[in-house]
Amino acid sequence: MEQENVQSNPGRGQLVLPSRPQAISRPGGNRWQPIRLVTNHFNVRLDSIQRIFIFYVSFEPHLESDSRNLRQRLVEDIRPQLSTDIGFFILTGSTIYATQKPNFEKSSYEATFEGTQYAVTLSLSREFLLSTGESHDGRREGSANSTYKFLNVLIKSFLKRLNFFEFGRSSRYFNREEKEVIQETNIVALKGFVTSFINYRDGLFLKIDIASKILRTDTVLSQIRAIERDNERSRREDVQRLIRESLVGKTVLGLYGNYRYWRIDDVDFTKSCDSFSFEDESDAARRSYNILTYYKAKYGLDIHEPQQPLLIHRQTKGNRVCYLVPELCVATGIPEDMADKWKAKVANFCIRNPSDRMADIRKMTSVLLANHEAQAQCRSLGIEIRDEPVTFEGKHLALPTLLFGRGERLSNNLTNFKRPFYEDEGPFPWAIIHFRDFTPNNLVKTFRDMSRIFGIELEHPRIYDLGDCYGKKSVGEIEEVLLRRLERRCDIVVIIL
Repeated sequence: MEQENVQSNPGRGQLVLPSRPQAISRPGGNRWQPIRLVTNHFNVRLDSIQRIFIFYVSFEPHLESDSRNLRQRLVEDIRPQLSTDIGFFILTGSTIYATQKPNFEKSSYEATFEGTQYAVTLSLSREFLLSTGESHDGRREGSANSTYKFLNVLIKSFLKRLNFFEFGRSSRYFNREEKEVIQETNIVALKGFVTSFINYRDGLFLKIDIASKILRTDTVLSQIRAIERDNERSRREDVQRLIRESLVGKTVLGLYGNYRYWRIDDVDFTKSCDSFSFEDESDAARRSYNILTYYKAKYGLDIHEPQQPLLIHRQTKGNRVCYLVPELCVATGIPEDMADKWKAKVANFCIRNPSDRMADIRKMTSVLLANHEAQAQCRSLGIEIRDEPVTFEGKHLALPTLLFGRGERLSNNLTNFKRPFYEDEGPFPWAIIHFRDFTPNNLVKTFRDMSRIFGIELEHPRIYDLGDCYGKKSVGEIEEVLLRRLERRCDIVVIIL
């Protein structure tokens, strides 16, 4: 690459900076070979006439927004009736997507779970054309989002039938059977995929990539009990302090509802699951619960140890305090005290080379598209997903030739960077321009250390302290140094703003 130096215009006194680096020129031209590149994108085609109908779903008695499993169970209880009225449908949160126009604007159904009767009410919200997202009244506001949301919900329903599970709303799906238990630890690594639909200039594509998740096999309550056992002779206040130090600031996963992540801000030892009572603010009847009855009513879960402290999460929005049950939470991530050999094993499981990544993506895609139920539903909706990834032609550039001093060349092998390379003209002059609140000593040391690694010799830098300058004046002072105060050419000029 040809070097462009900072220059001044003697006639007008202006600073002229290079616009962009010069193109690299090689003897014999820029050599390259064509190469076939494989992407993780799959073509998607949509039927131009298929319409989708959106319903809002409500439950009475009221259910929390994250009571995902209970909502699914109630809707499954009335699936035959719903299928007759609205055809094929998918539930996500408080929304149902369906393929058949109903003969009602609003309708209620009765469902039962563990002896409790619920009223499930569907209200028709709107309809849209799948291929464009356009509403039946011709409105196109947010049209693309309607199509993408439905397609993402559809692919999620397919993956759930294949025993994949989503944590929160991350679009990351994991197979409980595809896991690696790290020996001699309480860590399990899950293998999964992340999916999304993307609209490019050339059309709609399904993007698939691999994902991984690190979880503890023991609950937060198990960790608390272990700390108590290890310090059974200590004072209660000291044990509580150790528990707080171990948990506060950590992120845990709730094993219920939408499997959300929570940050622990504190631990409350004054409350327990059977003694702490509260009113459900989201319930119109303002029913009163304790922790035991709340989780049973909302999530169908039994808590086995009522006498356990509660984890505290403080929401910044609305200044609300959320109480979490340690028995129903697990820690995430790799423990700080894990041995290096086990950390390496986790890394080998999570970090894959390109060929292994593509093999996993192809395997997952073939399983997904070979599912007979998924195929039938895609055909009925007019959705076609190609089973082969998109490929295109790339250029494999020839390796450049490195010129070392004294006429020595290195061609077609750029893997050996331990040998020093240099130019006969060294050492190289350089300069630092800074203001009063900066001390250049550490920067000078860093540059010297790095230059030695590459076999480059640097002169001691010329340092220009511009004092207290702000705004346009500081720009003018920098230009003044570059134009007039630099004694001679510098190969490197570092400006600290």
